[in-house]
Amino acid sequence: MFKSRLNFTMDECLITLNDFNRGRPIYYVGDSYEISDVRKKTTKKFRPIQVMVALGICWEGQSKVYFVDPKAKINKEYFVEHILTPVVTVDIPRLYGKRAKDVTLHMDSAPAHTATYTTTWLADHNQKLIKKRDWPANSPDLAPMDYAIHGILKQILNERRPTTESGIKKVII
Repeated sequence: MFKSRLNFTMDECLITLNDFNRGRPIYYVGDSYEISDVRKKTTKKFRPIQVMVALGICWEGQSKVYFVDPKAKINKEYFVEHILTPVVTVDIPRLYGKRAKDVTLHMDSAPAHTATYTTTWLADHNQKLIKKRDWPANSPDLAPMDYAIHGILKQILNERRPTTESGIKKVII
């Protein structure tokens, strides 16, 4: 059994301006009346600005926000070099101090996360990992990034309504 206070979970999330900067069709429709098309809100098309964000959370706080280069493909090498290395060598020690060696890392089953290259790198750096075979695939308790944090992040962005890539990054940070 893993101790939840010593678990660190992380994931990536793709955010686009279209996720939150558009009109939404919000109106009530009942059986007794119809809404004219004039009164219905229509969505607006924006240029598809996208930002890929990687971050992690734990009992002690959150990691730094890592923005993935828009031209990069998150393969195992990119993931280890640009995201996992700073998380394991900087963020976890900053959050846990002397207990960093006892922290267990949790990631989802993305190919870059489960690659032998990644798991070997973690083993070489004495980082514990909850392996894919040891966690239920759709468990909200074990995947708070997917079931809560990404939604909260998008809700915050929806309230702030940034209009540029730098605006998205500023709100996220």
